[in-house]
Amino acid sequence: MTAALVYLVSHGLAKPALFMISGLIERMIGTSKLEDLGGLSEVSLVFSASFFISALSLVGIPPLLGFLGKMLVFKSVIVSEHFLLLITLLAGAVITLIYFSRTWLEVFFGEPVEYARSEVSKKEVFAVTVLTVLIVVLGVGFEPMYQLVEKASEAALNTEVYVETVIGDS
Repeated sequence: MTAALVYLVSHGLAKPALFMISGLIERMIGTSKLEDLGGLSEVSLVFSASFFISALSLVGIPPLLGFLGKMLVFKSVIVSEHFLLLITLLAGAVITLIYFSRTWLEVFFGEPVEYARSEVSKKEVFAVTVLTVLIVVLGVGFEPMYQLVEKASEAALNTEVYVETVIGDS
């Protein structure tokens, strides 16, 4: 349960960051077609770095939060001896690395293209930055989060406390 919750939190930070970046780029540039994008690191270093960090977290690269979530899930799968699932998870991580690497390189460092720029507000840049910083900070300083998630897992799995709280002493 702890592994699943950590994994959920890591995805709950990285995926919204990536979706926000994609949406903001589409609004800034006017398109989301990969073949029509390129050289965006010159336009927004913040988006480039945030996309890179969020994508690496989803792939499971240390010291980011996604690495710790995947590590815990992989450990649980190994302990439960579900090796086919382990192979599937590893293949998924490799595929994710390939498509995010390709996307990041093409969109942010590919051949720059001409486009009409639209402005992005400081609040929107701040929101993406906060998610990205959380991915790094929670990955590097993982222990307090892990303890909190472990307590939440134990509470969720302890049905006796729930029953006593709801029904009371009979």
